[in-house]
Amino acid sequence: NVLVVLAKQHNNGEHSFYDLVGLGEGYLACDGQIIPIEWQRTSVEEPFVYTTQDGEPAVLGVGNSYIAVIDGSVEYQ
Repeated sequence: NVLVVLAKQHNNGEHSFYDLVGLGEGYLACDGQIIPIEWQRTSVEEPFVYTTQDGEPAVLGVGNSYIAVIDGSVEYQ
């Protein structure tokens, strides 16, 4: 399971910060497929909720998951 979370990055000169509260888009790579997803998080204390574009919960495969947060776009083939 690889989740790519797209989020806006801010930099104050010393540290980078990402907007990880609210709504956003991303991708889930699992079982040989890449699925566009949406993420939601109501506060920094709450967990992320991942759904497919039709609003169904995103189903992760058994095993470990890696979450990458990026500010930009993703290209894949």
